[in-house]
Amino acid sequence: MRRVIIDTDGGVDDALALLLALAWPGAQVDAITTVHGNVPVEAATRNVGEILRIAGVETTVAQGAASPLLAAAVAAREVHGFDGLGGWTAIQRPHALRVDSRPPQKLIPLLARQAPGALTLVTIGPLTNAALAAREDPEGFRMLKELVLMGGAVWEPGNVTSTAEFNIFADPEAAHEVVHSGIPTLLVGLDVTRKVVLTRERLEGVLGNRSDLRARFLRHICAHMFSFYRSVLGTEMFYLHDPLAVGAALDRSFVAAVPLAVDVEASGDLTRGMVVAERRAWVRKPANVEVSTSVEAGRFLDTFCDLVLSTGAAPPA
Repeated sequence: MRRVIIDTDGGVDDALALLLALAWPGAQVDAITTVHGNVPVEAATRNVGEILRIAGVETTVAQGAASPLLAAAVAAREVHGFDGLGGWTAIQRPHALRVDSRPPQKLIPLLARQAPGALTLVTIGPLTNAALAAREDPEGFRMLKELVLMGGAVWEPGNVTSTAEFNIFADPEAAHEVVHSGIPTLLVGLDVTRKVVLTRERLEGVLGNRSDLRARFLRHICAHMFSFYRSVLGTEMFYLHDPLAVGAALDRSFVAAVPLAVDVEASGDLTRGMVVAERRAWVRKPANVEVSTSVEAGRFLDTFCDLVLSTGAAPPA
């Protein structure tokens, strides 16, 4: 059994990633923690409640950091909508959610201590909660099996600046601490996530004429992303950034990776949030991160469509 904790900032691809994990055969989502990022942390927590309702399951949910370690919070509402779900909460009353009293920086190492070497922490938002957990209980944090981080770009350009990807840019100080935490780490960055594309044609081809709650939810949140990417790239598609990170955590064969010495730039005027990997073959530096370099995009997309779009018990409309 693959056991994961998922740390999310509540956007559309976060929702799809959570639906994927919750439907994955043989996987157990021990907890979902929320963090600032695509939307404020309170909205991210509310969105998790709605996703659990759509999936028809329950798990532990903890609300985390509302801001980065040092800087002011940034958001991506223009990408994900005012609520992070493309405006879904304006037409559907959000599901009430019981939130655990323990914050993520306490809950994550506690769960790791209860199952040493069994839990993977998958971060699909800024790394603030992970950094705080490592500070709070370093020994417990190191009892995690591994970290899978959706973030960064080594060979690809960034998506916030020319050098920085959003999740790392939103709290580079935290990212710096996490990649140096000493835990086995897989980076699933824009180098591979930009190769996994969901089109409107594929979405509608799988959903067909369904009108159940799950299908309506998927159409609504994806429509917002299609609209945003059409305005930016001129085509109705979007990248499955967060779902691929979850997929790689649950089945490593989806991506190939190379071990590299990785750091994060936190102070550069032009490079803040940049993931810097030592790629010079003649420089001998210890590798601290496995950096994803290629992806079986077609196989992953088929799996995603089967588990998120085609199946999964949905509650009555």
